[in-house]
Amino acid sequence: MKIMSHFTKLKTKITDRNCLLKTLENLQYEVEENSTIRGYNRRTRKGDIVIKTTGEFDVGFIKAKDSSYQILADWYGAAAAIGKNRRQFANEIQKEYAVTKVLGELRKKGYRIKSRYINEIGEIKLLVVKRGWVGQ
Repeated sequence: MKIMSHFTKLKTKITDRNCLLKTLENLQYEVEENSTIRGYNRRTRKGDIVIKTTGEFDVGFIKAKDSSYQILADWYGAAAAIGKNRRQFANEIQKEYAVTKVLGELRKKGYRIKSRYINEIGEIKLLVVKRGWVGQ
């Protein structure tokens, strides 16, 4: 039986490197910048940001020509290493990235986050208040 393992790129709308790094930190991934993405049979690719796993497979982000970051991994083993398939992983990253981006912009405008939770259908709900505002 021949194993058909290969690196696969997933497109994203992620463009802000610092926000991506904060997103990965929020999700408690261990990352290295400008590192090597490991795949099946010791194949490697260069990554701008790489999630290092305890196994033999990593997940990386590479900057595309359009300035967005693509997710690059050999999902044959990466899915087991991070406990998610590529669709679940991409959804998790993009959802958290969007929240991190919004929260950063709100903080710049003088708001603070009072609460954050995920409802029963997976939506992220935020309660923000303007700094200095005294509510009832």
